[in-house]
Amino acid sequence: MGSLLNLIIKNKKNMFIFIIILTLFSSIPIFILGSVPYGHDLNFHLSRIQGLSDNIKNLDFFNGVYKEYYNGYGYANGLFYPDIFLYLPALLRAFGMKITVSYKIFIIFINFFSILSMYLTVKGISKNKNAAVLASLIYAFVPYRLVDLYERAALGEALAFIFVPLVFYGIYEIIFGDYKKFWVLTIGMTGLILSHILSTYMVGIVLLIICLINIKRFVREKERVLYLLIAALITLFLTSYFLFPMIEQMMSQTFKYSSTGALDQFKLSNRVVNPLLLFLEIPHIYKLLNLEYWVPSGIGIMFIYLIYILLLNRKKNDSFTNQALVISVFTLVIVCIKPFWELGIVERTLYLVQFPWRFYMFPTILLTICGSICMCKNGLSLKKFTITLMLSMVSLGSMFYLMVRAYKVKYLDEYSAAFNEYLPAEVTKNYILNNPNRINSNNNVDTNIIDKGSYKIIEFNLKEENDNDTYLELPLVYYKGYMASCDGNDLKVYKSDKGLVTINIESRKEGSVKVRYSGTIVQIFTRFISLISAIIFSIYIYKEVKHEK
Repeated sequence: MGSLLNLIIKNKKNMFIFIIILTLFSSIPIFILGSVPYGHDLNFHLSRIQGLSDNIKNLDFFNGVYKEYYNGYGYANGLFYPDIFLYLPALLRAFGMKITVSYKIFIIFINFFSILSMYLTVKGISKNKNAAVLASLIYAFVPYRLVDLYERAALGEALAFIFVPLVFYGIYEIIFGDYKKFWVLTIGMTGLILSHILSTYMVGIVLLIICLINIKRFVREKERVLYLLIAALITLFLTSYFLFPMIEQMMSQTFKYSSTGALDQFKLSNRVVNPLLLFLEIPHIYKLLNLEYWVPSGIGIMFIYLIYILLLNRKKNDSFTNQALVISVFTLVIVCIKPFWELGIVERTLYLVQFPWRFYMFPTILLTICGSICMCKNGLSLKKFTITLMLSMVSLGSMFYLMVRAYKVKYLDEYSAAFNEYLPAEVTKNYILNNPNRINSNNNVDTNIIDKGSYKIIEFNLKEENDNDTYLELPLVYYKGYMASCDGNDLKVYKSDKGLVTINIESRKEGSVKVRYSGTIVQIFTRFISLISAIIFSIYIYKEVKHEK
């Protein structure tokens, strides 16, 4: 065993090959099955990829409005749901690759960087390559991570599994280690924000708890507070191109996410975990227990073993490890307690989380980091490695069984917007689906629409003389940032009572109007801020890493 591990950690090439092997094994479901296995959110994310691809083909690279949604009315998914990492599958799709193939490649990408992230995290915290290898092995087959990828098809949350380990690595350095490595936390939080806002919210709660637990250390060493603030500030600059335009849109009008009752079905207390399901990796065991709602299989019997190892060594563990153990066990307990999720303050604070079991993410990551480090403090024995390998294969076998048993070939047949959260409150979905290319006006006017991809040309001809201005209500869902011009002059653009883009052509009798989503001043300014920040930050990291070597 020692010779095998030495061979793996001997050089970077061998380590890279090891991570690739783990990636291939964790990607088995997409290799064996003919197409993309059906997941709960698959249509939604395939639609995002296709929508972004449509924009790319029109050379409209940084437009958050996906124009082909809803019969060409458009949908601003990209202004509310970060899509920077989707450019990989979207570009592949734009160059002619089948969307299912581009999606599979993206799954492999997520698996590889998740495993690599865990390796770098454990290696950075422990300076122990054996522990990093073991953590990579565990993390490759973590049941909840695989459930996110294959059964839930929750791409945003699956991407978060790349960055959350780096977040904990970064907060470890700021609180317990070299606080000048604040940039690790910045990278982790930046990637997390640009992957999944909901996971960012959840991570923020856990980070707050960790900081409060260690408040005395912050008071005693105020430099650590300073570097924590620096990490937060740089993260804000790097992600400003997404965060501030999103906030701008949210403040500009009322959207369905704030008025719809569709999410009422996700009452937190109805989705608590049955204690019998907490660790068992039996697909769809909730049906055997006659539970009303779907819950993912347990976090894995691997984590019983890791908790046992950490409890056994609790007196020898460092502060971070024991804190991680307490947080993990506490989280696993509360996801099973229904009265906790019925508390008013919990419902108000965590309503958007939808499912208590989403907190599986934290014990799986924290226990993987700390458990692998603990197991390798005095070297990695053959017994521990064999147990870890066997339990990891149980996780993979369970997920593979689920994929084969519940497999359905899936292709994108129509755009999906989930609960239509990002439609203006006034928009009626049935109207925009049943009235493609319809233009309404207050006057008798002939119109014609010419679709130029990144913009539309509206030709008009007023059939009767009128003293009042003429407006045209266009088949475009209104979002702040639409611009219209005629004869080189900008026209007034506003929202109709149907929530659609409306232009005032004033007293013009005929002509053509160019309409496109050009974005806002906030969008343009924050892109510049984020770009400059990314360049400066990258140079800083390069120098820091080079200096360490």
